[in-house]
Amino acid sequence: MTTQFVTTPAGARIPKLGTIAYHDTVGFGEVIGRAGGRLRIKIVPSRPDVAEVSNNSAELEIAHLEHRLSNPDDPFYQARGLVNGMIDSIIARTVGANEMLVNLDVAEASGWEFDEYYTEAEKKEVARAKAPAPRPRKQEPSRVGSLEDDARPDWLVAELNETFGDYWTAVDNAHTNEAVKQAFK
Repeated sequence: MTTQFVTTPAGARIPKLGTIAYHDTVGFGEVIGRAGGRLRIKIVPSRPDVAEVSNNSAELEIAHLEHRLSNPDDPFYQARGLVNGMIDSIIARTVGANEMLVNLDVAEASGWEFDEYYTEAEKKEVARAKAPAPRPRKQEPSRVGSLEDDARPDWLVAELNETFGDYWTAVDNAHTNEAVKQAFK
């Protein structure tokens, strides 16, 4: 029975998170994360010099992006969603004192060994979108004061039509009501 591994589009096997990683020059580590085509490996010995440089460069890039966000002459002016996505990308590639990022597609070719690989695709929980709120009903136009006014009895509408014909409109309603009162006294 052959085992089918989950692979990247380039064909590299994907190591499981929480498994052991080993390289001759670096030593042992643990796979603690994966972002796109990169593995985040936590190395046993600490490397504070690398982490400090990484954090400083990330802070400079983030500060530069935030400045561009507030500059009215810049194309990124008030593009907060785009800039926040770029900042998240910078943070994702920043390494800690005992971490390193390894390109997943060339990890094995460059000497990395892993003890376990995924044999099934990771199950991602798919969040369902919220159903849209029901649309409010369209309000029907009011017929008050018109010939179709349901509050007027049929005999009154008939009298108004007979008396005033096509000239009876909602604008003439006050005049019509007064004329009707006079006619039926």
